[in-house]
Amino acid sequence: MVRIRSLLLPTVLVTLAACQAPPAEEPMMSAAEVRAAVDQVRTAWFELAAQDDAAGVAALYASDAVLVDAEGTVARGPAEIEAFWAQGFPVASDLQSEVLEFRAAGDVAYETGTYSQTITIPDMDAMTVSGNYAVVSEQQADGSWKITMHVSSQHPPTM
Repeated sequence: MVRIRSLLLPTVLVTLAACQAPPAEEPMMSAAEVRAAVDQVRTAWFELAAQDDAAGVAALYASDAVLVDAEGTVARGPAEIEAFWAQGFPVASDLQSEVLEFRAAGDVAYETGTYSQTITIPDMDAMTVSGNYAVVSEQQADGSWKITMHVSSQHPPTM
């Protein structure tokens, strides 16, 4: 009888463990909550860019993020993205954008829009550059939202 009890206890414990309810999943964010979270990332991006803070902007990108600029330059990951923006911020000013479309599904959101900025290069006339962009953001394991894909195109510059 002792042998049966010694086998019965582990069997009961395994059975009880298997019958427990699975851990509750995090409730899915509403579309408005996702939009607000992504808007916060965009606002932070513009505030940091206005301060020429390439490191701060790069921190808004996921570790596996990809940035493709209008000339086809590709930067992968925050270190390359920081180096990219460190070169661009000092010559750019008056950056403005308009979101044209925003969509979200679960933990992924994307937006498309237009942008314009003034580029001032020493010994050259300032020029206005405008174009389109697409940004994909994803919710990270810690609940934060980060940019995972950023692609820009550019219209011909005007002087």
